Amino acid sequence: MIKVVEIKPKTKTTYEIYIEDKDQKDCLIVHQETVIKYRLMQHSSFDQTTWKSLQTDDRFHHAYAFALSKLSYKMYTPKKIAEAMQKAAISKGIQKRVIEALKAAKYIDEAKALKMLVEDFIEFEDKGPQLLKQKLQKEGYQASLIEQALKAYTDTIEASKCKKYLEKTVPSMQNIPRAAQQQKLFQKAYQRGFSRPVIEATIDEVMRQQKFVDEFILIDRVIEKYLRRYNVSDYKEKQKCIAALLRQGYTYETIKNAIEKRESDEEV
Repeated sequence: MIKVVEIKPKTKTTYEIYIEDKDQKDCLIVHQETVIKYRLMQHSSFDQTTWKSLQTDDRFHHAYAFALSKLSYKMYTPKKIAEAMQKAAISKGIQKRVIEALKAAKYIDEAKALKMLVEDFIEFEDKGPQLLKQKLQKEGYQASLIEQALKAYTDTIEASKCKKYLEKTVPSMQNIPRAAQQQKLFQKAYQRGFSRPVIEATIDEVMRQQKFVDEFILIDRVIEKYLRRYNVSDYKEKQKCIAALLRQGYTYETIKNAIEKRESDEEV
């Protein structure tokens, strides 16, 4: 038999339990729920079977308290709370019991948590639904629940957010050709999780609102740098120069005219 020799409080929720087992003494830290359930008090005695059940239940109560402390700071999915318990060396059997208890008590409610996360994302982030979906998948939410929750992020909301982001971004690109602006805007918006059709439609709308900038004025500011790098009197070098400027977004006609003008100026 295992006999409780002494019991005294340790923290608000735990007790120190001193026991004797075959003349061997030991001290355990047990949760208050265990003390209540098993009516632990001085001189209580337990057989081995009951004592093993007590220890298993106590591990559960400690793990449950650990999970609640995590949930007090932020929302967790079953997957993420299980990962946190795994790092705390809590057994898989206890993890399962804790998660089931948390769900029963509504401390873990994936559908409710997803609704809140999507609403906050829409309210405060200038990012698209693809990034939101990736974030939710990484957090471990069920695929079917994610798809349901993402319905709140409508095409109208996405178009509005994409337009707002592009309008904020395009002013920093006034010194590059229009084609380059469009390409860079597309890349930036795509990286922020907006969908291709929405980006393409929104870019057209945003670009129509921009003041026209003469490409020839833009290339005139950079052509000297390229002419120092490439000897355009040599055919192959000239083609390399043209290719480099095409990659910067200038049209072939603009590049051709700029090079010809410089060559004409040099002849004079």
